[in-house]
Amino acid sequence: MIIKKTKIVKVLSSHILFGLLVFYFILHPLTMAIYGFECAQEKYTFNELLSMMGVILSKTFSFEMLPMSYIFIVVGIIFGLISGLYWFNILHKKVINQRQHRILNADALILIKNGENNYVEFKSSIRYDFLKKTTNRDLELVIAKTIVGFMNAQGGKLIIGVEDNMDIIGLQKDMNTLKHKNPDGYERKVYEIIATYIGAEFSSLCQVDFHKINDEFICIIRINNSKEPVYMSVSNKTTFYLRTGNSTNPLTVRETVKYLKIRKHE
Repeated sequence: MIIKKTKIVKVLSSHILFGLLVFYFILHPLTMAIYGFECAQEKYTFNELLSMMGVILSKTFSFEMLPMSYIFIVVGIIFGLISGLYWFNILHKKVINQRQHRILNADALILIKNGENNYVEFKSSIRYDFLKKTTNRDLELVIAKTIVGFMNAQGGKLIIGVEDNMDIIGLQKDMNTLKHKNPDGYERKVYEIIATYIGAEFSSLCQVDFHKINDEFICIIRINNSKEPVYMSVSNKTTFYLRTGNSTNPLTVRETVKYLKIRKHE
């Protein structure tokens, strides 16, 4: 989407005209009226007030007030121009954001079409069990395990709302299990899972984004690898998970020590 020059001119012209009209036909006579009443310092009846208002208005647009009128016209034009430029800046940022959003959506679709691998994993949901058709909090453990596996490897992307066969099923049923049934609530839940089972200090390694594909929202958690070993903790039991190929597997204590030694010398 490109903002055409004709649209820019039209927008700026309308803002300038609006500023001119407001300052000349509203603020100009209003200023004169306030000044006139302050100078008079007298009490007026309603009829006298109306009569004086008529006199002030007639003087406002008279030839002798032309210098004052010019000032309000110029200020109105400047105000309108600033307003138009500000609006154009907002519109320009909106266009850039829309363009970036389309690019990101296209990238997300490519990720899905390429399937699961060392760096990409699909999950249907974080809480909603499509088999049992109800909330299943054990699914949160699966999400945490996958995130830990990516952190201990080379990082990766966890795409939620997509089945293993690459069908996009969206997040709506998953969101309905949350208190706040929107992307913000969903993002908070993702970080809550990280804080609960992995550790809040590792939240900075993750970035949560949402994309709309085929009228369905999906969530992509972009996970950076950790310089230190990351463990998943459940009921005081810690487990080291590692992403290998297109799956995430637990390592024994011996395997973990061996892997960390190898990684240290890489």
